[in-house]
Amino acid sequence: MSRLQAWLLGLLLLWAFAVRLVFSWPDPTMNRIWDERYNAGNVAAILAEGQWRPVRAHYPTLSYLPHALVLKGWETARALPGLREAPTSFAVAPNGRPFLTPLGVRTCRAIQALVGTASLWIVFLIGRRLFGSSAGLLGALLLSVVPWHLRQSVAFKPDIMLVLTAVVALYAMLAASRSGTLRSYAVAGTMVGATAASKWNGGALLIPLLAAIALGGIESRSIGLVARRTMAAGGAAAGVLLLLNPWLVLDPDLYRRHLGSTVNQYQERLVNADSGWFDQPRAWSGASTSARCSALPLS
Repeated sequence: MSRLQAWLLGLLLLWAFAVRLVFSWPDPTMNRIWDERYNAGNVAAILAEGQWRPVRAHYPTLSYLPHALVLKGWETARALPGLREAPTSFAVAPNGRPFLTPLGVRTCRAIQALVGTASLWIVFLIGRRLFGSSAGLLGALLLSVVPWHLRQSVAFKPDIMLVLTAVVALYAMLAASRSGTLRSYAVAGTMVGATAASKWNGGALLIPLLAAIALGGIESRSIGLVARRTMAAGGAAAGVLLLLNPWLVLDPDLYRRHLGSTVNQYQERLVNADSGWFDQPRAWSGASTSARCSALPLS
């Protein structure tokens, strides 16, 4: 990687973070994008009540735990003599429900902007490993200007954490396919588990990981090696997912209730649109497009 390319990468990442931070600033409430209130409610419960069990289990814990830890650190620092008058990141409504203050909301969105920027760096690393530094720079640049990526980088939703963990998982898969060690496959499995712990559909990355293991087994002609790699990757993925979301085992009904309500809402929309599950893009195209455009921070 040349010095010029290093400078260009640095400028790209600084620009991308600055743009995302600016767009994350307006309307520091949960009224800008509806789904933000799910993770915000979980973080507020951690800050106000020390309740780590999800209040709303629509999204897995890795989508909001980093934000909660940062704000928890801030609230701990506020106990110091020089910071006792500093603004708080949460408050409690008259009905007893905790919520995030503008400081808390903006901090969470700033972390989202940082996560989105980090995903661009990982895309660069993947491109550099596969095709060279120039291709990596081009890939990071193209992703940085994708409207969907920009929008998710400034909303307190799980999608941008999903993107970051997914590209890290893909990078780990590339490393595992080259090194071939059990440790490298365990690392790749760990990142697949982290991706699922960011958003449930991230577990689909287990498919390319198992495909890579199978292809490696064909080359080596060793069923035992395939079994060991599968156990290492699958065990690591399941372990990380359950470590970050122990309530999947301790209280599975929690997820059935919350995720079931989401499924019911989707079914109602499909019924109203007189469509089936596979018609969702067509049936919702007009309404969803207008809703997304109105929610864009650019508007």
